[in-house]
Order: sequence, then C-alpha cells, then structure tokens
Amino acid sequence: MSKSGLRMAGLSLKDTSMPLRPAFGMMGTPVPLFANYFEMKPSSTVVLYRYDVQNVTPEAKGRKLEQVVRLLLESAELSGRDIATDFRSTLLSLQKLDQDELPVKVTYRDEGEDDPRPGAKEFTINVQYTSTLDVSALMNYFSSQELGARFDDAPQLIQAFNIFLNHYAKSTNNLATVGSSKRFSLAQGAETENLWGGLRVIRGFFSSVRLGTGRLLVNVNVSHGAFFLHGPVVNLMDEFARTQPNIYRMEKFLQKLRIVPTHLPVRHNKKREVIQRPKTFVGFAGKGDGSQLDKDKRPKVARFGAGPEQVEFFLDANPDQPAKQPTQGGKKKGKKQGGQGGGPQAGPATASGGSYITVGEFFRTRYGLKTDPNRPVLNVGTRARPSYLPTEVCHVLPGQASNTKLSPHQTQEMIKFAVRRPHQNAESIFNGGFKTVGLSADTNSLLSTFGIHVNHQMIALNGRLLPAPDLLYSQKRLKVRDGGWNMAGQRFSNTAYPRFVWSWIAIRTPQAPGVRGWFDDEQQSKDIFSRFVAALGKVGIRSDPAMKPRVVALADENDPKLDETFKQAAGNVKLLLVILPDSTPLYKKIKTLGDTKFGLHTVCVIGSKFTNVKGQDQYFANIALKFNLKLGGVNQMVDSKRLDFIQENKTMIVGIDVTHPSPGSAASAPSIAGMVASKDHQLGQWPAILKSQRISRGEIVTDLEPMLRTRLNIWQKHHGGNLPENILVYRDGVSEGQYHKVSNPNTDPKLGEVGEYGLLRKACDSIYPATATKQNIPRITIVVCGKRHHTRFYPARSMDRSGNPTAGTVVDRGITDARQWDFFLQAHAAIQGTARPCHYVVVHDEIFTSRRWAGKNAADVLEDITQSLCYAFGRATKAVSLCTPAYYADLVCERARCYLTELFDESPTGSVISESTQGKVQQSDAARERDEKASFDQRVKLHQRMEDTMFYI
Repeated sequence: MSKSGLRMAGLSLKDTSMPLRPAFGMMGTPVPLFANYFEMKPSSTVVLYRYDVQNVTPEAKGRKLEQVVRLLLESAELSGRDIATDFRSTLLSLQKLDQDELPVKVTYRDEGEDDPRPGAKEFTINVQYTSTLDVSALMNYFSSQELGARFDDAPQLIQAFNIFLNHYAKSTNNLATVGSSKRFSLAQGAETENLWGGLRVIRGFFSSVRLGTGRLLVNVNVSHGAFFLHGPVVNLMDEFARTQPNIYRMEKFLQKLRIVPTHLPVRHNKKREVIQRPKTFVGFAGKGDGSQLDKDKRPKVARFGAGPEQVEFFLDANPDQPAKQPTQGGKKKGKKQGGQGGGPQAGPATASGGSYITVGEFFRTRYGLKTDPNRPVLNVGTRARPSYLPTEVCHVLPGQASNTKLSPHQTQEMIKFAVRRPHQNAESIFNGGFKTVGLSADTNSLLSTFGIHVNHQMIALNGRLLPAPDLLYSQKRLKVRDGGWNMAGQRFSNTAYPRFVWSWIAIRTPQAPGVRGWFDDEQQSKDIFSRFVAALGKVGIRSDPAMKPRVVALADENDPKLDETFKQAAGNVKLLLVILPDSTPLYKKIKTLGDTKFGLHTVCVIGSKFTNVKGQDQYFANIALKFNLKLGGVNQMVDSKRLDFIQENKTMIVGIDVTHPSPGSAASAPSIAGMVASKDHQLGQWPAILKSQRISRGEIVTDLEPMLRTRLNIWQKHHGGNLPENILVYRDGVSEGQYHKVSNPNTDPKLGEVGEYGLLRKACDSIYPATATKQNIPRITIVVCGKRHHTRFYPARSMDRSGNPTAGTVVDRGITDARQWDFFLQAHAAIQGTARPCHYVVVHDEIFTSRRWAGKNAADVLEDITQSLCYAFGRATKAVSLCTPAYYADLVCERARCYLTELFDESPTGSVISESTQGKVQQSDAARERDEKASFDQRVKLHQRMEDTMFYI
C-alpha cells in the first residue's frame, strides 16, 4: 500500500517514541506451542460510533452510576438501538444517534423495580459524540506492508472491543465482575474452595482484546478471586472471628459490604423476581455516631462495637405516620422507622415527642425478633446519620470480591487451589472460559449483532528454544540442565575479600521459646558451627569460628535488648547470623537494625532447619550463597560468549522497580523506588539504592537522576575513573499505558510530563564530559519487564517434567505486534503449576540498533543477553523467571517495606492519628509532602557501611 493510501485508510507514518522491531529473532530450535489466545474476526463493514456519558446531574458514582446508565439505555432516546457500554462513561453504537449532543432525562429506580418510587430522583445525562471507529481501517493496518505504519485509532478500537466484552459480563446476572477484565461464575457448578476467615476462592477467567501479528486476538486466562461468604452475616463474622478475634480488624474486613435486610416484607416485580434493596455496611455502632443530628437526639452507644441492648436511638412517638415522620434530621419524608430504610434511623423528635429505645427492644416489639446482646450492631447509614441493624436480620449478597490482604494461611490455601498442571488450565479456558467471558455466540447474542466471530481454537504458534549458557565457578565450566545446575564440589567464582569476622545470635521469645535447647549445650553448639564453617570452606569462603555467640531472650519484638545486642556486635563483626525460632515477626526488625541503623550484614535462618542434620549440607550451601554476596563476592559467572558486548566491560546494567502500598496500608504509606546496577562485566555484585516517591502509587520514578548518579559513581570508583559507554536498563513494574512515560525525554515539568529516559539522560549529562555527551555517550536502552500479564504457553509436543514448555522458550511472533519490539521469554523451569513467561518490551534503544552484528541481528542479541542474565541470580542454582537486575530491584523494594513496616502492615485497630501527625495535618499540602518525603527517605537510607553492598540478599 502506498503512503497516500495508508493515510486514506486512517494510517500514518509518524515517528513514535517506541522503537520499531529491528527483526524477528532467529536463534534457537523451533518448538510448536499453543497460546491462550483466540482469534477475533470483526466484520470489516462494522462502524462504531463512540459517545461519552457526561455531566450526570445530580452526581452519581459507582453502582448508582451503573444503574443510571442502564436506565439511559432503556430511555426513549436510546431504546431499541444496538449499544454496548462500560456502564460508566462510554457508549458504542452501531447506529449514529440523531444528535451529536443529546441530553436525556431518566427517573431513578432500583435494579429489579418496575416503576420508580414516589419522589424518586430525576437524573440528566448528556450523551456526547466523540469519534467514529472504522473496523476496515484496522484491517488495512493488519495488511499493510509498511513497517513504519501506525494506526492511530488502534488503542480506541481495542478499548471498544474490551468494552463490548465487559458489557456482556455486566449484563449477566450469574457473573461477578472484578475490574473490567475478570469474570467469575456464581452458578451452582462454579469451582470454589473455602479459604476460611470468611472468604472463599472462586476460579474465574480474565479476558483482554489485543493486537497480534496481522490479526485481532482475545487473551483468556484462568484467574482466581477471593470473595466474601454469602448468606447470614453472622456466619461470615463467626468465620472471621475464628482466625482474627479483633473487632477493629473485623470492621475493616466488612467495610463497604453490601447486605440485604431480611426482616422486611418480600416484594416482587412483574417478572416475579425478588426486589432487593441492598444496604452498605459502614461500620459498627460507635460513640461518634450522629454528629449531624441535634445533640439531645444523637444515638447513645456504650462503646465501639456495642450490642443491641447497649445502643439507643431516638424513636418518634408516632412512627407509623410516615408523612409526619422526618428521618435523618428531618430532611426526608416517606420512610418509617425500620421500614424501607431497613433499620431504625436516629433522628430528632417531631411535635408528637418521642423517647430513646434500644435497638434490641425495637426489634423485639416491632418484629418479634430476639437479638444476641453480645453481637455488635451494624450501621448501614452513615456515621453522621446512622441506621442500625442487628446482625440477625442481615444477609450478605453473593459475588462480592474482597480487597483485604490475605493472611499467610489464606494465601497458602489460595495457592493450593490455584496451582494446577498446564493442561488443566488449558482445558478450563477452552471449555469454560470461552463462554464465561462472552466469546460464544450461543450465550452472547451481541456477537452476531455487532458482526463479530471468534474462532473457538487456541492459536498455534512457533516458539524457539534458546540454548542455556554455561556457568563458571572458579574458572570451572558447569553445564546447565532443565534450567538448573548442581554446584556440589564447586567453589565460588570470586571470594576475593579479607577473612571476615562474624558472629551469631539465637533468639528466644515467650511465644516461641525457640532454639529448644539447641544452643544451650556448648559442645553441641560447637559441633553445629564447626560443620557450618566447614561448609563455607567447601565453597571457598574463609572463616574463623564465630566470635562471642549468644542466646538472646526477648520479651517481644520491641525489646531494647535486641538493639543493645546489635550495637555490641556492630563494633566487632561484619556479619551476624541470626537464628530465629519458627514463625516470628522479628525478621523485619532485624533487617531494619542491620541495614539502616548499625551497618551490620545479617543473614536470618530458622533454627529447626539450621540444626536438622538431614538436608543440612544443602541448607548450609544456600546460606553460603548469601554470605558471599553480602561480603562482596561473586557466586557464579555466565559464559562470556553468551553476553556479547557486555564482556567489553563498558556496559552497566541497571534494574529499577517501585513498590506501592498494599490493601490495609496506612494512608500516608509512600511508594518506594529501588535501583540496582552492576559494578563490572562479571555481573556478580549489584549495589542498591532506595528512595521514597514524591507521589504515592506513582509508577514513574521521580528521583531517577540522583539515584543513577550514585550508581555511576560506584562504577567509576571500580574502573579507575572511567564511566560506562552503555547503560542497559531493565525496568520492572510498568503497565502498558505507562510505556510512553518511561521513554519520554522531557525533564522540565513546565513542558509537560517528565519521563524516566529524560531523567536518566540528565543524570549522565551531569557526570559525563561534554566530549562524550556530544557523541551520545552513554548509549541508553530501556527494556520494560512485565510479569503481571496473562499470556501462557502450552507445549504441543516436547515439554518439561511439569508439563510446561522447556526452560529457555522464547516467543516473538504470532501474539506480538509485528511493529513493536517485544518478546516473551520463559527462562525458568516452573516447579509447579503453569509457567508464566516474562514479557520484555523495548521502549527506548540506543545500543542494539546502533551496532552491527556478525551473523545475527539485534533481536537475537537482546534475547540471548536477557536469557543469560536470568542465570546470573546469585541466590539460587537455577534460572529465574525475571532477569536478574529486575529481580534484584524487586528484592530491594521488598526490603524497604521492612523499614516502614508499621505503615505497610495493617494496624489491628485501624487508622490511628498520632499527635505529631495531627499537627502535620494543619500544614500546607506542599509542606507536608516535603516533610513526609524527607522523613521516609531518611528511614530507607542505608547505613554508610551498606551502601556499596548487596545488603538485600
């Protein structure tokens, strides 16, 4: 197609910030695979008209907005038209509406109701035309031979097809949707398992429409979600209390739970369907309830979580006359106390007077219901204007996903249920997932309406098996088999550091007396540690016996005795082996003291494993791996032939990641960025740095410039003042929508969004001489590593012992966009379950396409180097799933969470504001953010002795 023809078809030849694919990889042995993708074939005659849902008045959010959009589709203006929607902000119509800007009025009614209630709100919605999406232009893009062609409407069309699938899921009564891409069946035969603690896991499916090589694909994968147990709320609360008998945690666990009162008369619509009017749990009854009510009419609550006999509300003397009965402060009419609203509502008296009554007495006299005085009263109104219900009349609606952080036991149960052999997941996708996500014309009638056909066969493609690199131990070559190797009889590549001084401590606590006498006997201790020192010597680590060992008895994790022990050790030893009792929360405290306060390397081990003679040699060898890395050694080296130009010792490899607050974290918890960088071509030592983010949950690393400067200074110190000519960055934790922010060269906030590439370049410009920067040295390449995707491969023939593709399988065709430079690499051998390959996307390149390669191409070189880096992970004797620099950056970020544990770990009593924090609230936002960042940076700042080390291993 000519350039003019491309433009007529809606295509363009604009330069993009993302580099084009230089070639497809050719190295390796071809292997046939199936991928969890189905080909979607939309009719080229289909034209979609996109409209935005704007200016909903009065404002509606969440579920109310979804219902408003449903009513919009039933309105006279839109009824009878072929429309798909996300039930939030976008409409996609097969027919153009009569007006580009169409105001529509709807009268609100709850889902399932035939008619609006008296006095129901009227909503005004503005439907605004935004664009026309022509599927034929997408087909032209697929068939174009112009490598540099770009279809500007591709993202909008992909979004449109995803909205189309989401419309089906949200229009089906027996599916629960989580986000915009996960669907879970609520039917009787759904696969589910109890997680205990009030949760159950349901096996569902993820789906997403994506661009493939010359075709449109739908990615479908098995997904698992934790859901609240439905049924009586007392059952849910009892289940939770068995694992966590803490009422504050229970309130947080139940927050925003949707419940249906069961004490009211059952109502049906014309279809004989039960009309349910769910209420939302806001909290247990508390002393602060009713702040917007008159002081002499506010509820009387004995304590937080009080029972129905200890919670009083003011009841009008004549509640059976709704027209005269104001509720919630007298601003609304028409609801009886305990009537349609579900429960007794606190409010002021009318002229007829009134008196206080307990929730228990109200439900006894009004409904003949006996309540348990020991169960907390539920508030389903608001804190300012509460509406109370006893637990006995509350029923949990099915299909409610839980966002709470799972306990270790629940996580273990979830993994046990989720881990299955690859062929089992493939069968689930083929047999159940295809229909569940709306790809079957038998269940989704909109497919034929919109001219869409989906092929019910997983796509077949050819991958390539890259050969594993050889590994070097003290100049001895070691062969790799099935993604792993045995280093028995081998000595580390480099232990070139002075004989180090170390010690050990064994910790006891009242909860875990630990050590069970293991180290009380002096001779027994000597025997254990003589074997341990011998094990270190076998791998080349020279060590004297530990000095001044001791058993430390702690009252709890905050016992000052631990600080004193570390202070004494830090003045005498370089490394401290800490022997912990089974299951203890002390690990995070120990790492914080060692890394940030005293500058002391720590290696933590479990006492039962350390002293168990069975398997002790292997356990000691694993500890030795950490010893050597922390002390500055190199465990194994990758064969230089597989690292190409890296062996010129002119390339620094960098890993970057960001960790964000998880569910249950404090509101002030920051995001933390971590960076590691290689010191030389041996790729054995990767010192790290941590910084708090200026914006919590912000993906882009705001302090990249000073962070990279510190890594360049370390390189310079170890290379006689020379700086690297190349910087190869592996960036973890970036979503597809953020790629452009990573590759953006801008460094000036006044000119728009600042990009990570710009910050990296700015750091280099401040250190490199002008003669180098004029030659574009250093050359920078940024590769984004994606782990949170749903692409899986299933071998058609040869496979490993777990049924997965063989370690080293790479795929860059079929499911990738021919123009974007990306590839999937499964470098590891999965121990169990279905292996997840890592997705690597080149978002900026100045290294690979600027060189000439003899007998291979740039794609081959990058894929080979990336696979080889997966074998450089020093803490294991097997290839890892994520290339080492990105993996190390991830470990660094996890270590930062130890230093801020009270912010990242859920508080047992919810959010508590200290006096110092309350003072900060009165500061300006800018000043508060500045002070908080300075405080966080100080807390994640490493001790000076740890700055040039792998403390995080």
